[in-house]
Amino acid sequence: MSEQGLESRVEELETRISFQERQIDELNELLYQQQQQLDQVIQWLRKTNARLESAKDTEISNPPPPHY
Repeated sequence: MSEQGLESRVEELETRISFQERQIDELNELLYQQQQQLDQVIQWLRKTNARLESAKDTEISNPPPPHY
């Protein structure tokens, strides 16, 4: 293989690596953002569940209507 061809292949590989590194960085950022959102949803769900459990414990017992 000629030196020109080898240089061209190395340049192509460097370009591909650069593109892949950029893609990996973007994917990492998206993954981080999704994890942040997931953490927020989990926190909200835990608070909601705690309120539901609390409401269940303090539920006022209403007698059934007379037609039952």
